[in-house]
Amino acid sequence: MANIDRKKKPETRPMTEEEVALMQKRAHEAKVAQARARSAARAQEAARAKALARAKANARIREASGEEGSGEALPAIEEELLVQDPSAAEGESVAEPASTPDPATAVPTEETEQSPTPVPRVRGEDELEYAIEIHDLHKSYGPKQVLKGLSLNVYPGELFGFIGRNGIGKSTTIDCMIGAKRFNSGSITVGGYDIKHETVDAKFSYGYVASEPTCYEVMTGYDYLEFVASIYGLTETEFTGNFRYLCNRLQLNLSELSHHISGYSHGMKQKLCLVASLMHNPNIWILDEPTVGLDIMAQEELKKMMREYANHGKTVFVTSHNIELVSAICDRVAIINDGVVKVVYDLVNEPEKREQLPRLFLEIYGG
Repeated sequence: MANIDRKKKPETRPMTEEEVALMQKRAHEAKVAQARARSAARAQEAARAKALARAKANARIREASGEEGSGEALPAIEEELLVQDPSAAEGESVAEPASTPDPATAVPTEETEQSPTPVPRVRGEDELEYAIEIHDLHKSYGPKQVLKGLSLNVYPGELFGFIGRNGIGKSTTIDCMIGAKRFNSGSITVGGYDIKHETVDAKFSYGYVASEPTCYEVMTGYDYLEFVASIYGLTETEFTGNFRYLCNRLQLNLSELSHHISGYSHGMKQKLCLVASLMHNPNIWILDEPTVGLDIMAQEELKKMMREYANHGKTVFVTSHNIELVSAICDRVAIINDGVVKVVYDLVNEPEKREQLPRLFLEIYGG
């Protein structure tokens, strides 16, 4: 009987750590690529919708003025923008800030009148999986390691708190996130863009407020806001509506905006930076200790604005030493220690954690 040549089954072996890491890296890169593709498609759709809105606005302006397609087209601010003054007339320009608007005449949005209560939100299929994604982030200053493999995911439409004791790496994480500091290894995507390789696109997707107000003090406040608006390509009409709405919300004294910033108080500089960070209506709002230097009324208004911004589907990322503030308004909170995120609490699905957060914070640090 002839011998039958049977092929031996290939021997199986467990994957090495290098192979597992490579597979995870490729899966992560594929996920980022898919997110960018969805982001690009969404941006194209938004651009088409904005062009249509502008065309309709131009038609209304021509009709009201009796013109038939003559004159320069004036774009309109999108109706769904949070930073919009409903009382401002379309096409009206602001030559210079002359007087403070009467807060009683401002038309509040529906969300302004509601209490700042977190609202759970279901993510649509066409959205980014994560508004902010930090993966295995390492950062050191010389021999001192500050971040030791920090990983963090923030969903679109949530108000996310990031807390820890002094010098633990909160501001360093944010500096890496916004592209202000280089990091040793890891990856960060903001708004679907890699902060290392798509820096400009990433920076257009967020507004940032530093723990210390930073602005060009040789400028007047109005010139500074106009300068920021020009960087993001805002039209005069968009600038006018957003400028008036935001200054009114934060009770920024418009009569003082014609003065140089160098003469402002700390609180007024902070308000100016808050207005500047929202001027282009970003999808992500990053705040590092934003209430420092603000009076109690401005703090309460800022809390409302952060909650409203998240309820509009935007993302808010905030660090603060005020645990009571964080526990009151945030959807989720991460506690950082020893260079990594130790725990993330879901305060919407586990509301009892709100009152427990100070105790849980102390437990992390052995208090």
